[in-house]
Amino acid sequence: MAKQSSTIKLLSNYASRAYEGEISQTVANTAAYHAINTGYKLSDGYALLVHRCNFYAGVAIFQDLIVAGDEFQVGLFTGTDSNDFNTTDNQKYFPNNGILVAPQPLYFGFQTFGAGVAYTVAAELWYTPVSIPSGQALEFIMPFIPQDV
Repeated sequence: MAKQSSTIKLLSNYASRAYEGEISQTVANTAAYHAINTGYKLSDGYALLVHRCNFYAGVAIFQDLIVAGDEFQVGLFTGTDSNDFNTTDNQKYFPNNGILVAPQPLYFGFQTFGAGVAYTVAAELWYTPVSIPSGQALEFIMPFIPQDV
């Protein structure tokens, strides 16, 4: 019987770009999310090695958020009920060439505090799809699954 491989395999030598367009708030100072669909599923033995997330916001947001305590937060999430936003600039790089995540569910999200109106932000994701060894998908992904799932 052949020994089963226990390493992930990159499916490409190049990063893929998932541009998901715009994320719009319906009401000012609320969280807004947009589902990312890459076509890959953990159940089919795939994960994503995420290299970078870019968020593009217009100048108007930053002109509006000028009082102490005003905030603009963005993030990459595995659900839409999270309040775990990390304040960041418009470009987020992950350490060690990326972070391994389950391809679904995956969302871009943003929220504001102190904004006068609802805003729209554009986002893109740079990733490389990886193949997870048969029967080991959960082992590779467990550290990245929220504890309340």
